[in-house]
Amino acid sequence: MRALSLWILILLAVPAPWAATVLVQVEGQPPLALEAIAIDGMQHIALEDFIDAVRLADPEASVRWDSARSLRLEMRGVRISLFTDRALVIVESRMHATDGPLLSQGGRILVPASVLRDLFALTPRGPEATVHLPEPPAPEPAPAVIEPILPSLPPEPPPLPPAVQTAVPQALPPVVPPPQWTATPRIALVVIETSADRALVEGTADLIAQHAERGTGLEVVRLTTDGRSWDDVIASVDEIHPLVVLGLQVGESPCPDLEGVGVFFMSPAVDMIGTRRDATSRAMRYRASSQASDLLAQLIEREAVRTGLPWIGRLPTPHRLLRACPAPTVLIELGQASHAGDRERLSGEAGQAQMAAAIAQAIIDFCQITSGPAGRTL
Repeated sequence: MRALSLWILILLAVPAPWAATVLVQVEGQPPLALEAIAIDGMQHIALEDFIDAVRLADPEASVRWDSARSLRLEMRGVRISLFTDRALVIVESRMHATDGPLLSQGGRILVPASVLRDLFALTPRGPEATVHLPEPPAPEPAPAVIEPILPSLPPEPPPLPPAVQTAVPQALPPVVPPPQWTATPRIALVVIETSADRALVEGTADLIAQHAERGTGLEVVRLTTDGRSWDDVIASVDEIHPLVVLGLQVGESPCPDLEGVGVFFMSPAVDMIGTRRDATSRAMRYRASSQASDLLAQLIEREAVRTGLPWIGRLPTPHRLLRACPAPTVLIELGQASHAGDRERLSGEAGQAQMAAAIAQAIIDFCQITSGPAGRTL
């Protein structure tokens, strides 16, 4: 019978889990507690909580997305811009550094909690507002080494090595099958006019149409905004009953060093209209294919990174085109007119060919995954 070792036992108090909360206090209003989400040592809050805090300080504040990557606010009589690609805030045309940009994680947009504190400090009009950020818990002291009074038993023999585990391939995310609008499905390619040079888009759009038609067997129908309202553009998209919709545009960032390609899709996570009573049926049409739109955006991201294109990111964005199309829809920002490298790439034949091949290959892969017409690799 084995002898037992006598150990000295010390009972330690186990602290309760740390519940991180951002506390917003506005003069004359009850305090507002917001859930804090720690990412890389920085506390963030969800976009919907950020908007609640802004409107607690200014009930007339307005919030909208602009250029697919900028969040525009008007609060306390001041115009403000936040960005998903740069750690800065623009307040009445003046730039201020922030602790970080807006983040996209798990289909949600997150705002650094310190940005809310900074905005209240930069907009002093109206009632006094303060933001209390959570303090991290103090580190626990290292446990004391406790030696046994009696010698312990001989060490147990080492355990057998674990069996080799065979890696199980991950399945593709579930996809909402895109609706078959007509007997001959088509791809709608919408060239969006911006303040940037439209010629930077045209060459790449032509090559995308050629590659996609050859690779999928689908007809590609070109549409341009040409100064029309979004209602007119979306009506034109509805007339052709597309299987897939791609918007193309060139961005123009206030940050001249911003470079690269970005892809945007609509997600319920950034839907600030869908919960309102006055939400129209057109504003909710994206939900029929939101998962498929996300998949198409992922495929474009994969091809862009694989082919070495400068990459900005894949972001959920409530753009009018993305919201109103029931077919899988993405908006691709081919580059930034404000960046010399992007302008050179979009103006040259080699850069246009690289861009078009990556996007067309993503479309072909999407058609194959969603059981569309058989495609072939470029």
